[in-house]
Amino acid sequence: MFPQSDFPALSQKFKNKPPIYLDNACMSLKPQQVINKVIEYYSQYPSCHGRTTHKFGLRTTEEFDAARIKAKKFLNAKSPAEIIFTKNATEALNLVSQSITLEAEESVITSGLEHNSNLLPWQELAKRTKAYHLIWECDEKGNLDLNILSDLLKRHKVKLVSLFHKSNLTGAVLPVKEISELVHNAGAWLVVDAAQSALSVNIDVQEMNCDFLALSSHKMLGPTGVGLLYGKLNFLERLPSFLVGGETVIDTEYHSMTKANLPDRFEAGLQNYAGVIGMGAAIDYIEKYGREKINSYIKNISRKAFEKLSKIDKISLIGDPEGGILTFSIRGMSSQEAARFLDESENIMVRAGKMCVHSFFNHFKHPEMLRISLAPYNNEAEINIANSAIEKIVKFFV
Repeated sequence: MFPQSDFPALSQKFKNKPPIYLDNACMSLKPQQVINKVIEYYSQYPSCHGRTTHKFGLRTTEEFDAARIKAKKFLNAKSPAEIIFTKNATEALNLVSQSITLEAEESVITSGLEHNSNLLPWQELAKRTKAYHLIWECDEKGNLDLNILSDLLKRHKVKLVSLFHKSNLTGAVLPVKEISELVHNAGAWLVVDAAQSALSVNIDVQEMNCDFLALSSHKMLGPTGVGLLYGKLNFLERLPSFLVGGETVIDTEYHSMTKANLPDRFEAGLQNYAGVIGMGAAIDYIEKYGREKINSYIKNISRKAFEKLSKIDKISLIGDPEGGILTFSIRGMSSQEAARFLDESENIMVRAGKMCVHSFFNHFKHPEMLRISLAPYNNEAEINIANSAIEKIVKFFV
């Protein structure tokens, strides 16, 4: 769907073969349009946002503010002030977890399938406040039952629920709107980790009715080292500052300060201006094609890949067939060894290990696995090559 010619990394050759990049759940590739925008900042107006009135500074401010408006529209937030730029989704989630407190009998809920970035902040919050950290348990295939979450909300005094939107292990997309109703009826807050979904799933925070949402630029065609936190205005207003310093205040005295308005009060210090502006360009690129079309493409190519992979002997496969993420193990061969073979033989780049979901693997005593994760610049020919290479591994090495 996306022209591979837009992605310079795919134009390379290794042993006279192009790369087949299937590790998109970890990091998406960057189109030339995004790279150009980052270069533009550093080469034409490398200055500070909001602090100066010279030509470079005014241009930086214009581009930085424009990126915030793009992000607001991308998520259908009510106001640009609801968009807080961060280093990544991990920092966004930590901003919330470090800024709130739980009472002694209150609880926070996460699922049994969370990425470490949406597990550890809440573990630490529970330890810090001596509250309870509850797990919405899944089965050994990663499936989650809404009835179990509903029961937890009924039986415990829950302050906050934090869940993935799309799983980085199975590709499953949670029904956030339905979950939001359950959570809010219980008087709790809902936090959504949208790092995996931002590229290919339409996100409407007003329709979802989530209270906070985090995402990272590097998984949605944008630069590394930048992400954002969406928060409803009335929720952000209630949070104390996580970090303080330059740009978070209007004025200071030796022993006091006047805090800045939203969103500045949460964006301490010099920001990653090139990253934010590049993220704005990534949003432009995604919107050019439309997330509905992107999602349809991913579902189609994922279904074909899943069908092929599921027919190979000695393969154990989990996940949503249309989720764009295929996680599997090869009985009798380590995932790291298989990943090296794929890379060295056909330049096929996949993930091997526990995918930052160590808790799930350890709980069910699963071996480390391989993960193929798809993006709109992948195509059926690449899937066929990957499938043939995996068949060879099973035939000759297992």
